Amino acid sequence: MKNIILTAVIVVLVATSSILGYFYADTSNELSTTKLQLNAANAQITSLQSQLSTTNAQVTSLQTQLDTASAQVISLQTQLSTANSQVTSLQSQLTTANAQVTSLENQLSTASSQVTSLQAQLTTANTQVTSLENQLSTASSQIASLQAQLTTANAQIASLQAQLDSVQPARHFNTKSELTSWLNSLPSSLKNWNSFSNALARQNKAAEDGYIYSVYVSGDYWGEEAIAGNTLYWIDSDGSLVSLGTIS
Repeated sequence: MKNIILTAVIVVLVATSSILGYFYADTSNELSTTKLQLNAANAQITSLQSQLSTTNAQVTSLQTQLDTASAQVISLQTQLSTANSQVTSLQSQLTTANAQVTSLENQLSTASSQVTSLQAQLTTANTQVTSLENQLSTASSQIASLQAQLTTANAQIASLQAQLDSVQPARHFNTKSELTSWLNSLPSSLKNWNSFSNALARQNKAAEDGYIYSVYVSGDYWGEEAIAGNTLYWIDSDGSLVSLGTIS
């Protein structure tokens, strides 16, 4: 019995020794592996620390850049706010300018209509001016002709007056009947009552007959007068007598 127990104990001890040897060997292997892993981890840690240091430097740089960028953002926001205010002001000015443009366009349209109307009036006025200039030219020619006739008439009057001065002084007609009779006795060639030269011829005939018979010129008009008794008569365009009143 004791041998069996001893044998069993020995077996247990051998088995235990084998197991412990196995665990020792296994533990040694694990320890070597762990050391290798630890060395690798330490190397990674060193590398990571270096990377961390680089990253921290980058973070510091980026933070500086971020601070600068934040300052720029604040500055740009301030500028943007100012720009927005300017945009609002400019939009208001633009609205006012557009209203002024519309007003000026309306005024321009009205002015253009007035210009068109005035141009039409100017064309009409120029036509009238041309017509008046033509009339003036005709009138000037007529005036020149009448002035020439007047000069001739004045010369004839002066000549007749000289003739009258050289003969016995003429007298006025004694009565209206005597004046009427004398006018009726004139030849038909001297009865053109609308002819100035005919009037001068009648004046000359009256002087030859011893009567005072006046032919006068006033501006562009001429006329014939004679005194009968104490009444002054004007000879009308049909040869009739028109009383101009009594004379003293």
